[in-house]
Amino acid sequence: MRKSLKITLRIGLILSCFGLIFIGFGLVSGGIDKLQNKEDHFLKKEVKFDNIRSLDLALSIRNIKIETSSDQHFRLTYYKKSGEKISYNVQHQELVLKQKEKFKIHFVMLSDFLNWSHQDEASTVTLAVPKNAQLKNISIDNNVGNVTIKNQHANKITVQQDTGNLTIYNSQLANGKITSNIGNIDIQNSSLSDINIDADTGNISAKNLTVLNLLRIDNNTGNTNVSLSAQSAPKTIVSAKTDVGNADISHQLLQGYSGKNRLSINGGTGNVHIK
Repeated sequence: MRKSLKITLRIGLILSCFGLIFIGFGLVSGGIDKLQNKEDHFLKKEVKFDNIRSLDLALSIRNIKIETSSDQHFRLTYYKKSGEKISYNVQHQELVLKQKEKFKIHFVMLSDFLNWSHQDEASTVTLAVPKNAQLKNISIDNNVGNVTIKNQHANKITVQQDTGNLTIYNSQLANGKITSNIGNIDIQNSSLSDINIDADTGNISAKNLTVLNLLRIDNNTGNTNVSLSAQSAPKTIVSAKTDVGNADISHQLLQGYSGKNRLSINGGTGNVHIK
């Protein structure tokens, strides 16, 4: 090894040691407390509503969870940092929640690692809906973050997901479109009626799925795996194709392009499996 390279490595090691020493002094002298106090800048908001029929959520950087309420009230819970612009209002039985995010460059700091355990909760908007409530409309426009819809009934749905995963569990959704640019879609124990799913990059998985009328799935890049419910399997006409990959349909299913209940899957690059 060249002498100059050895000198450079030694200098780098010495500077690294000094850096660790200074970090230790900072933490011992109260640095941890000061960094953890930054968590106080997250203000928790909890609001209770009644008589809500529609949801309109447009967020920049948040996870979104729509789940069952523990009582007969709608409950909105979210965390807001100082300077963030998050607002809500109710008009004509519609809850509207908006977030405006200014463009800024974020530098990774030690506080980010210390607060990481709280990040999931602080970055999540949770809307609890009374059990057995049937919503007229759910509209979600989310730039960055995961979306979870659990135990919901909606007559109309629109989801625009830019970056993040979408999970639909034990829900009955009808009449609408679900669009995902980057992220996986996971559907379990749910019924979809007259829904178009348009995914650009990500895998799609649907287990114990009930199809009513028409369900159309277009997946540009990613695998698509669907298992129909016992109720839906004998009553659903299935068709599938993919440009690059394999399309496999169970021989027990009805195949074709016409019928009352139809599942149509088009793939770009990726495998399609239906059973």
